[in-house]
Amino acid sequence: MKKAINLLIIYLVFLLTGFLIGTFLYSCYLNLMDFVAGRDIKFFEDRDLYRAVFYIAYCLVFFICPLIAYYRIRHPGGIPQSIAYILICLITWLLLFPGLYELNKLCDRHFSPETAKITLSKGYFRQLDNKIYYFTEDFSPDQEGQLKANTVVIDANEYGDVYFNQLVDDDLELLKAAYPYKEILIKETFTEKILELPYNMKILVEHQKQAWDDGFLTYLGFLSIALVICSLYGITSFFEWKLINVSMLFISYFMILVVNAVYYMPYLTELKNRLVDNVVISKLGNYINDPLICVINLLFTVIFVVAGIIKFALHKHANKAK
Repeated sequence: MKKAINLLIIYLVFLLTGFLIGTFLYSCYLNLMDFVAGRDIKFFEDRDLYRAVFYIAYCLVFFICPLIAYYRIRHPGGIPQSIAYILICLITWLLLFPGLYELNKLCDRHFSPETAKITLSKGYFRQLDNKIYYFTEDFSPDQEGQLKANTVVIDANEYGDVYFNQLVDDDLELLKAAYPYKEILIKETFTEKILELPYNMKILVEHQKQAWDDGFLTYLGFLSIALVICSLYGITSFFEWKLINVSMLFISYFMILVVNAVYYMPYLTELKNRLVDNVVISKLGNYINDPLICVINLLFTVIFVVAGIIKFALHKHANKAK
């Protein structure tokens, strides 16, 4: 019983610690995304904190149960601990997320931090492909309200040319190429990747919000991802070596997130339409959104749960044999 209570305490500790650290780091990340060379760095502005607080809270809904399962590997317990874990999962997905989302919508209606327009600064050379841009002045609105700036453009091709032009902020190729950053210099510094993983928490968070807005039955269908994540508890004692259990836990968890995130990406639409063309899947689609990913998640949930039950039964049998 003591270990079950400890599990609930650790749950609160992980939530609070993860929220504080995550909000701090994500606020710094948002500041980095909006940073422009030559502008003052302003940490923890209202708009950044507001975005970070709720986004990190949503992410914790996905992360907290695997963290608790990891704690269980380090401190295994009996049936009371398993009951406490189930209670934690129910609280997280049926109470914590809906409460956060409703609070988020309430705050959106009554609190909207001002977002100033961020434009590129003058006095810096910025290169995109074979063109180098140098803004001789800061962007300012013209009579029509468009933000414009006089710019020296250097064509770096073999037969290069230098010309003077007035560019509009909304049409800047520099901004499009730098997305999601504001500054192309920052993107070139931080986006050197050998392999970009098809994983995006924002996709899952947005679909979770949409599922809640579509009604409780639809939200229950989305919770198939919650079931498969929470069912990872069943493999936390599958091997005798704790290190292998930890590795298996987090590899499985990461693959669950990747599969679910990739499912919602647009380039798989044609493949999904072919797979959904099934009598069972089609009928299930009358009651929930995205029935295919729901079936996939439920299938792996059964695998993890059955594996945990078999391991528990074998462990009990081995103890009796002694």
